[in-house]
Amino acid sequence: DAYLAERLAANAAGELRVVVHHSDLLALARPTGGTS
Repeated sequence: DAYLAERLAANAAGELRVVVHHSDLLALARPTGGTS
């Protein structure tokens, strides 16, 4: 409970940061046999 409270307080204070060093790609195939 204490950890959660500390993290929520840090979030509310704008003290949390994240850096993502990769990109994700989502590729969806078109349906076949119909119109879309």
